[in-house]
Amino acid sequence: MYELIVDCTKKCVSKFINCGTNSSCDGSIYLDLEKLKTLLKFSKDINAQIFLGGGCFFCHPHWKKLLEFNKELDANVIIDVPLDKYVLLCIASYPPQKYNYQVSVSLWGIEETHNKLAGLNSFFLFSDYKSLLNQSMRVSFVITQELISYSNELIDFINKNPQIKTLYFHRLMPTGRCS
Repeated sequence: MYELIVDCTKKCVSKFINCGTNSSCDGSIYLDLEKLKTLLKFSKDINAQIFLGGGCFFCHPHWKKLLEFNKELDANVIIDVPLDKYVLLCIASYPPQKYNYQVSVSLWGIEETHNKLAGLNSFFLFSDYKSLLNQSMRVSFVITQELISYSNELIDFINKNPQIKTLYFHRLMPTGRCS
């Protein structure tokens, strides 16, 4: 199966110091809605998974319209998101089951490691995501030296979270943090 990875906006709710996509709070940089619809149709035509992220998908000015479009299209959409209260509210108001998408939660590590690398104390939200998403949850680990160094803890974490049905390791950080 093909995968398309689309950075649909540069804007993000988080301020990760070492963001792999150089996201920021700048909301003026995003793909227009018609281009995103074309990409969704294309991904459906070639039976590909399409990952929508960037920054944060829910910071795109037309995220609601795009999910409404996908409600009928039913492309294989996976939205990559950070741990954030705003994102939780967006997911709750546009549930994955109704709008035909999955959520991939980006983690930079587990607990304190995530908080340290993210520069935010947001890991506590992981349990809120689990209860909201139930069986629709994916986890996307950003590969860092810290993550590699505690693989046994990572395996224990996965075993203790039955809501995690798919595990996805994505991109080595281009910031020199990884060997």
